[in-house]
Amino acid sequence: MTKDEKTLVIAEVTEKIKRSSSVYITDFSGLTVEKSNDIRNKFRAAGIEYYVVKNTLAKRSFDNIGGYEKMYSALRHSTAIAFGSPTDPIAPARIIKDFLKTSEKPSMKAAFIEGEVFGADKLEYLATLPTKDQLIARMMGSIQAPATNIVGVMSSVMRNLMYAINQVAEKNQG
Repeated sequence: MTKDEKTLVIAEVTEKIKRSSSVYITDFSGLTVEKSNDIRNKFRAAGIEYYVVKNTLAKRSFDNIGGYEKMYSALRHSTAIAFGSPTDPIAPARIIKDFLKTSEKPSMKAAFIEGEVFGADKLEYLATLPTKDQLIARMMGSIQAPATNIVGVMSSVMRNLMYAINQVAEKNQG
């Protein structure tokens, strides 16, 4: 790889990191071509870019941005990076976890999400976090719950009141 090609790769990876909501460093060594294509397709379908990169070039890309020093220890052996979509920073973890049910690779080395670094041991935790849409739905449910409860109470009071009025009306008629 020429110096110009390396410069282009560093610029491209730097730009991908800047645009991403999360960065997952994976080890893809030993992955067959078929499995490699399969996981790339799963990432692509979820709007996630998956890029094989040399460790030294990835490190330089992280250096260009700053704040990724804790990720350096994960830059060993074969490395591919999954760049999380802006709408769902956890999607790569779910895809990797699901893919590992049928394959031993790619294994997560580390993830960088919202300024926090998560080691390989946190894949299960990350993969079970709710999506943005799920969090919004929960929040809306929490907001609506008090109003729903008030309506239920008022409805019950009105039913009881109507029952009492009907009872009084029947006694007055009889």
